[in-house]
Amino acid sequence: MILSKLSKRERFLLALLAILILVVFGHSYIYQPLRAELKSLAAAVEETKELLAQQSQLVAGDRDLEEEYRRREENYRELLMLLPDNKDLPALLLELERALQSRDVALLAFEPLEEERVGTLALSPLRLGLRGSFGDIAAFLEELATFPRLIRAVELNLYGDKDGDVVRADLYLEAYYLPADGDNNEVTWGRY
Repeated sequence: MILSKLSKRERFLLALLAILILVVFGHSYIYQPLRAELKSLAAAVEETKELLAQQSQLVAGDRDLEEEYRRREENYRELLMLLPDNKDLPALLLELERALQSRDVALLAFEPLEEERVGTLALSPLRLGLRGSFGDIAAFLEELATFPRLIRAVELNLYGDKDGDVVRADLYLEAYYLPADGDNNEVTWGRY
């Protein structure tokens, strides 16, 4: 064959060339694709680690949400215990009168409005006409927050009176209660 006619040096160079071609071929078609696949797998591993870290934060956040929901449900049940089971308008009038007298505010008008249902609760809107100093009316509004039943001041309109230091006020309140057909155990989040 042709190889037998070549000199030793030529055979050595030919073998070296064949080895070089194998190395280049192996590097281009075997090593580089494997290296690229290794890099993509390493990137996928990092992405999976980040995803797991985010999911573990979500799981920790879920525990916080469960605790927050439990606390809110507890507060809601405590509020339900404070609500009367009927409108009890005479008792409410007595509480309002006591608060008005302690703050030196005169009750000019009292008008109960049409009741509304909000989930399992009922609210009894009231419109009050008041007369007193601005500071006394503000103190009365602060005292509403300490009432033994849930009352929310919704609207307050102030008008100047003939006396310079006395004002008239129209106050719209909402008093909440549980109607007799309401279920104390049902938790619903309504308008408060």
